Amino acid sequence: MAGARIRGPGIRRASRDGSLTVEFALLAAVLLMILGGLIDIVRLSGMNREMERSSTQIAAILTSCLATGDGACFRNTLLNYLDRQSNALVSLPSNTSAAPRRTLVSIVQVAKVDDALRVCAGNTTYLDPDVAQSASAVLSNRNTAVVVVIETDYVSLLPKLTEVFLHQTGSRLRAWTTSVYAISASAAATQAATC
Repeated sequence: MAGARIRGPGIRRASRDGSLTVEFALLAAVLLMILGGLIDIVRLSGMNREMERSSTQIAAILTSCLATGDGACFRNTLLNYLDRQSNALVSLPSNTSAAPRRTLVSIVQVAKVDDALRVCAGNTTYLDPDVAQSASAVLSNRNTAVVVVIETDYVSLLPKLTEVFLHQTGSRLRAWTTSVYAISASAAATQAATC
């Protein structure tokens, strides 16, 4: 038996430990990707919910200002939110010199006149087509509304998963609210004429 190899239980155990290490490494990579995806989706959902809540809150406040006819209330509230002095936007990325313009707030007063949307006042004169279409669908002729759009940067852990979840490419999240306020027929005609 000079040339025969002897196999013992120690050799089989070392072989089994090596295969377990490889299997664990492969499984750990998959589990880490799943964990990263879950963290990403939770962060994304929370941020999106916060933006929708903030835009709704801002629109409701501005609509109540316009309904009372207090132009100073509308102007002051608009300036406070645009300068990020309000608590509603604290959880969103801030606009610092180190991170330029990461959160944008667009507040616009619009009116629907002859089935066309007109911008009356606000910090922008242009609404993206999907926002304008949504606002136009809510408004009837000679109605006036406040549209609040909040956009922010989002840095994803897994960009492809975020793309599937958002159904859009890029790292910008956007939420908007259209809040219609009721005014009398004569005031509606005056308001529509001044836009």
